[in-house]
Amino acid sequence: MALPTRSHQGGGGLRTLMAAALVLLICAACQVRTTLDIQVRPDGSGTVTVTSALDKAAAERMPDLDQSLLVADLRKAGWRVIAPKAVPGGGWQVSASKGFGDTTQLAGVIAQLTGADGPFRRFALTRTHHFAKTEFRLTGTVDLSGGLDVFGDPALRQTLGGTMFGRSDQALALELGQPPAEAIRFRVVTHLPGGATKEWNPRLGDAATKVSASGATRQPTAWLFVLASAVAAAGFIGTVFLIARYNRIKAPPSYVHRPGGPRRPWE
Repeated sequence: MALPTRSHQGGGGLRTLMAAALVLLICAACQVRTTLDIQVRPDGSGTVTVTSALDKAAAERMPDLDQSLLVADLRKAGWRVIAPKAVPGGGWQVSASKGFGDTTQLAGVIAQLTGADGPFRRFALTRTHHFAKTEFRLTGTVDLSGGLDVFGDPALRQTLGGTMFGRSDQALALELGQPPAEAIRFRVVTHLPGGATKEWNPRLGDAATKVSASGATRQPTAWLFVLASAVAAAGFIGTVFLIARYNRIKAPPSYVHRPGGPRRPWE
């Protein structure tokens, strides 16, 4: 999931960045750590941030990383790219973020990173209102079961005989000195309103990982309105009762009318 050296087709920014990092890994036993962070706000908007960190070995293999990464495509698509910067320990870190205005836009933002057929797909965010409560649910799939090839350009794979580098994962592991899944690691983090931060660590070659997170916020003002309404209703009923009681007290005393006797005005 690296930032792109070039984008051959729309929606492949993350994919092409990963390909650039993989080139480095062929040359040395480097480490690449990529995090996809999804932050959701109470109104249903939010931000998607992808961060790739390359260790010192990778940085030394490509000391001009800050000049070699071309991020024009991501910027053109509205992403805010933080240029590659050195981090303690001698490595590099690159990040890009993009906001979404409502729940329906999250899937499109994710698709801009890896493409509709990429390893990060079927992401969806819902926001449901109930009385005094709003529920959030985020789901998606991270499918790295295809190994390194999931980040490659289809045309390039065909040219190289169906694999990303023209060799098997086993051959790559021998060259790297470690399995590709150990050299390249991924993390998905979600932050939903009213829900705990959740994290997944999908691995290259493993079965697809299902992402599912939920949260809920409550609106105490709704209950205050109900309480105020109840108090007002009780006050109204009490007032009616007092008025009726007062009228009974003020009513003329009852008496027995005697036939032939004088009648009172109210009779």
